[in-house]
Amino acid sequence: MLVFAGLGLNEKTITNEIIEEVKDADKIYFERYTSPPMPYNEYKFSFQYEQVGREFIENGREILEQSKEGKVVLLTYGDPMIATTHMDLKMRASEAGIITKVLHNTSIITVLPGETGLHSYKFGRITTLMAEAQIAPLSVYEVIRSEEHTSELQSLVNLVCR
Repeated sequence: MLVFAGLGLNEKTITNEIIEEVKDADKIYFERYTSPPMPYNEYKFSFQYEQVGREFIENGREILEQSKEGKVVLLTYGDPMIATTHMDLKMRASEAGIITKVLHNTSIITVLPGETGLHSYKFGRITTLMAEAQIAPLSVYEVIRSEEHTSELQSLVNLVCR
């Protein structure tokens, strides 16, 4: 079994459901590439985990093999299904006959509209620029440069920069 568990926005938003899931997990991974390192993101857990990066998740072989044999929990910032790499891993797990479970949580994608007073459907396509990446994928630049999102992006930049 492979459990995708979203930790929310900070160390105080881990749910009781996640705590229950990790109690009988055979392996726990904490993927930390989808959020920039910030002081409030220094989680202190009462359980042991292995920190993994993007390559580990994108490759997926090890985590999928372990999920065939036992229960693996993948902890992520925010909501685990916001990142396309997590969705891809979930689809590959399903194709391999591995049972999956998703524990959703709050993410910046759900919080930003409420905090800015804008509606989420006005933001257009969402893209992620990882802080650790030396070179961003072209898709990031294409989404930001896209004419259909220019006015919404500019409105958000103006609001945030005030």
